[in-house]
Amino acid sequence: LCGGAVLLSAGLGLSSLAESIPMLGIAFCGVAALGILLFGPLPSVALVSRWFVRRRGLAVGVAVSGATFASAAGPALAAWLIDGWGWRVALQAYAVGALAIAIPVFALFVIKSPEDVGQHPDGDAEAPPDVELSSEGSVFSLVVRRLDFYIIALGMALVFASPIVSGVHLTPFAEAELGLPQTDVAPVFVVMAVCSLVGKIVFGAVVGRIPPQAALFTNVALLAAAWALLWTRPDYTWLLVAGALFGLGIGAAGPLHAVLIGACFGRRAFGEVMGLGGLVALPIIAGANWFAGLLHDATGHYSTVFAAELVALALAAAMFLFLRIPSQPGAELEPPIVHEPLEA
Repeated sequence: LCGGAVLLSAGLGLSSLAESIPMLGIAFCGVAALGILLFGPLPSVALVSRWFVRRRGLAVGVAVSGATFASAAGPALAAWLIDGWGWRVALQAYAVGALAIAIPVFALFVIKSPEDVGQHPDGDAEAPPDVELSSEGSVFSLVVRRLDFYIIALGMALVFASPIVSGVHLTPFAEAELGLPQTDVAPVFVVMAVCSLVGKIVFGAVVGRIPPQAALFTNVALLAAAWALLWTRPDYTWLLVAGALFGLGIGAAGPLHAVLIGACFGRRAFGEVMGLGGLVALPIIAGANWFAGLLHDATGHYSTVFAAELVALALAAAMFLFLRIPSQPGAELEPPIVHEPLEA
């Protein structure tokens, strides 16, 4: 975590000194992005999941709520710095902030697991039952041969595509096809952010207490309802409703994803499983906006984009039908689900 903060600070500092676009790209997309990877959502959620089992959903929901506040405050602070002192000073200020805030917090308060300080997850007197992978083989070799790994990685990638696409294409859709000025679209994103915060906390609190399939289908239904509303070319009131549904669905997805990984693979393998799943999901996550833009350019309207998102969510729901959550926490999971490799 500290190394990631140092890399982020160095990347932002180098970006502020860049004299060309290629140099800026190397500094920001290479150095700074690597720093974010090392202390961003993946290691943060993995760290929280090591400390919680029963209340993992709520803990992750609270933790990722910080991103909601940061996404609102960060751009506003950057705009103020840029207007007053220019973009180079703004980057330098963020570079100093990364060191001044993140390093002390990580160094003084972050502990890898409760066992390191003689405690147990959730603050319990005894360790709660938890899923453990088979001890035979590495986490990678065990995980990549299991069907539930691919269902979670690819299914949740299709779910996470919704906020990615809506964040980019909602404004041009409202302007071009609903005739709304950009100033009227901004409140939709405010509603989305507020409902996302609510979804993270509320859904995080209940996701561990309801059947996993019910939680998954509720998440999919919220996002599908939002896309269906947009497909009808709604008036302004219903556009706000769609924003609220998007926010609730986006907020629910983060805690749910963490609970699914923890339930299927346990807390000790959580970080590795989440990282491997991110690699599997990368083509969907990275290609979502590209594909949405391609559809819009080919048809000239956004209805095909919304229909494609509905199809993606339907595919995710179909995949989740085959997901089997272990019914006995603490039972060791045998690795091979697909097939055994052939002997030479």
